[in-house]
Amino acid sequence: MKAFTAALIAVAILYLADSQYNDGRYTQVLQQAVTSLLPG
Repeated sequence: MKAFTAALIAVAILYLADSQYNDGRYTQVLQQAVTSLLPG
């Protein structure tokens, strides 16, 4: 459970850093990749 919590915290920090410094570009790319893999 500690590893899962640490992973969530790391993702949150990376998301905030991306939003602050890169205008969310990497988050948009990741979101597009995930949605293209999902059926529907």
